[in-house]
Amino acid sequence: SALALIICFITSSIWLLAAGVFMQGMSQSVFDLARQTYLIDVVPSSHRARAFSILGGSQRIGFFIGPFVAAAAISLYGIKAAYFVGFIASCVTAVFCTYIPELHKQKHVVAKASNNVFEIAKRNFRVLITIGFGVLIIGALRASRQIALPLWADNIGISASATALIFGVSSAMEILIFYPAGKVMDSYGRKWVAIPCVLMLGSSMLFMPLSHTLIGFTAIAVIMGLGNGMGSGIVMTLGADAAPVSGRIQFLGLWRIISGTGTSLGPALIALFTAMFSLGMGITAIGASGFVAALVFMRYLQPAAKH
Repeated sequence: SALALIICFITSSIWLLAAGVFMQGMSQSVFDLARQTYLIDVVPSSHRARAFSILGGSQRIGFFIGPFVAAAAISLYGIKAAYFVGFIASCVTAVFCTYIPELHKQKHVVAKASNNVFEIAKRNFRVLITIGFGVLIIGALRASRQIALPLWADNIGISASATALIFGVSSAMEILIFYPAGKVMDSYGRKWVAIPCVLMLGSSMLFMPLSHTLIGFTAIAVIMGLGNGMGSGIVMTLGADAAPVSGRIQFLGLWRIISGTGTSLGPALIALFTAMFSLGMGITAIGASGFVAALVFMRYLQPAAKH
C-alpha cells in the first residue's frame, strides 16, 4: 500500500497512476480479509457483532479525519501531498501490525487441498445467493451514497462548501451509532440492525429527489448517515456468521467479492439510469433496492443471535 501511494505521489503518467491505484486496491483487499479473519479467531462469538461494529466504526473515524488531514497538507504543499499523507498512514499501520500477537496455527484455518474456491461456492451456494445478495445491495447503497449526495446537492444549487459540511455532518452521525448497533446485534439478532440499516439507506435515497431545499437535503443526509452507521460492520459480521470452519478464508474472499461487486455496481447503475432517464430516477432506482434487501434479510436471517 505504501509503495503504491509513493508511485501515485511521484508519477506524472496516467498509466503509472492507474497501476498505483490498482496496487492500493489489492493491498486494501488483502488487509481487510486478514483483519476479518483475525477478529473471528480472537473474539468470542457472543461479542462478534460488537467487535466488527467497532472495527467498522474505527474505519469511519479514519474516513472522517483523513480528509481534513489531507486538506491541510494539500493547502501547504499541493494536491499530491494527499498521497504522501496516505503513505505515512500506511507506514504507521505497518508498524502497529508488527506488534499484533500472531495466532497459533489452527487446523480449521489451514485450508485443505480440496477447499478450492469453486467447491466452497458450491457447498455454500444457498447462503451466497440469499444473504449474499442482500450484502451486494448494501455495497451498492453505500457506494451510491457517496455519489448521490454531492450530485443531488449540485443539482439543487447547494454550494460545494455547504455540501462538504453536510457530508461531514452525515459522517459524524455514522460515528455516533456504531457501537449501540453492534450491541443490539449481539443481544437480539442480526436482522434487528440489518433491516433498519437497508431501510434507512434505501428510504433516504428514495426520497432524496423530493428534497429541493437546504434543510430537506440536510435531513436526508443525516438519515442516510444514521442508516450507514447502524450497519457498521454488518457485512463482516454476516460473513463471519456464514463462514464454514473448513475453507473459511476462501469463503470470506468470496464474500468480499460479492460486497465489492455491489460497491462497483451502485455508481454504475446511477450513471446508467441518469443517462437513460434522469439523475433523480437513478437515485430512486438504487434506493428501491434497499427494500429488496430488507425482504431478503427478513426471510433468511435468524430472528435472534444464537452463538
